Amino acid sequence: MGYLDYWRLASDPGGGVIPGHAGEFETSLVLALAPELVGPRQARPRPPSMPAVPDTQIHAAASWQAIDGYTDDPARADADRGQRWLTQCVQGLADRLVALADTL
Repeated sequence: MGYLDYWRLASDPGGGVIPGHAGEFETSLVLALAPELVGPRQARPRPPSMPAVPDTQIHAAASWQAIDGYTDDPARADADRGQRWLTQCVQGLADRLVALADTL
């Protein structure tokens, strides 16, 4: 079995880190695929910080409740950027599946 977080397949043209859950990145993807599923979005102040340990993912119910379930601002979502990210994800996954087939 192989595991890969799909958001690691996309890159930010500005060199930034792809954001996390239910914010700009994922909302942009949905806007590109099914915009009717995205409701009104209001600008969101900076969410509370998630606890961080280098190279470690922390999943704690209290942390997700503290940030209301999303990690960044969905109001910054954009369908065109979502389409670019979606294309990167699809191509990146295809490349990795070919690499897996060649390796295994």
